[in-house]
Amino acid sequence: MDIQKKYLIIFDFDQTIIDKDSEFSLIELYTPDFYKEHESELYKCENWISFNNEIYRKMKEKGYNWEFIKKYFENLKLSSKMDLLFKFISEHKNNIDSIICTGNNNIVVNTVLKKHNLDKIITYIISNKSILDEENILKISLLNEKYQHCKECFPFLCKQLAIEDFFEKNKREKYNKIIFVCDGGNDICFSKHLNKGDLLFPRIGFTLCHLLFDENKKDIIKADIYPWENAEQIIDVLKQLEF
Repeated sequence: MDIQKKYLIIFDFDQTIIDKDSEFSLIELYTPDFYKEHESELYKCENWISFNNEIYRKMKEKGYNWEFIKKYFENLKLSSKMDLLFKFISEHKNNIDSIICTGNNNIVVNTVLKKHNLDKIITYIISNKSILDEENILKISLLNEKYQHCKECFPFLCKQLAIEDFFEKNKREKYNKIIFVCDGGNDICFSKHLNKGDLLFPRIGFTLCHLLFDENKKDIIKADIYPWENAEQIIDVLKQLEF
C-alpha cells in the first residue's frame, strides 16, 4: 500500500498572501506624519509594538474607528492569482496543510482571511497577539518574548523559532516537503533551515529575492528556489508533486 504524501506550505502574510503590507499601507495613508517621525526607530523591539498600538490610538482620535479600519483591511487585494493557489490547496486538502507565520497580528490576519474565504483553508496561524480593548481600539502584544532574540529577524518575531515550536507539536518528519512562500529579508532565517528537496518561493522584486540573487546568498539555502511574480507559477511547481 502506498503511503499518502503529505506537504506543509508555510506562508508569510503581508506582501505574500496580500499584495501590500497591511499595516504600513494603513499608516502611510492615515498617520503619515507620525510614521515619518518614528521611522528610524521602528525595528527596535521595544518600540515596534508600542508604535503600532499608538497608531491605532491616534486613528481613533482622528475619528477612524475600528469599523473603518476593518473595512480598509477587508478591501486589501490578494497577490496576483493567490486565490487560484488556495483553490489548488483546497482541492488537495488531504495532502497539504497550510499555515501562516507572520509578524502581523491575529485580528488583522483573520479579518483578511475571512473576507477572502481563506480562513477554512489555512490550518494554523502563527502571529503576534491582539485584542480590541474596552474602547474598541486594536491593542497588540508579542506572541512570545523568546521569539525576539534573533539577529537576522525583525525583533518582534523570529519565524525560525516560532516554526520550531510548531514542529514540537506537529512533527516535521510527517511532511515529505516543507514549502515556504514569502518575500522579506527576515524570511531568510527560516529559509536557511529548509532541507534539501524542500521548496522556497521568494517573491520577485522583494527583499528576500534581492538577497538570494543580487547579493548572491542563494548558496546558503539547501532548498530548491523558485522565484515568483504571481501564484500561478507556484501552482505549476506544486503540480509536479506526488499526490
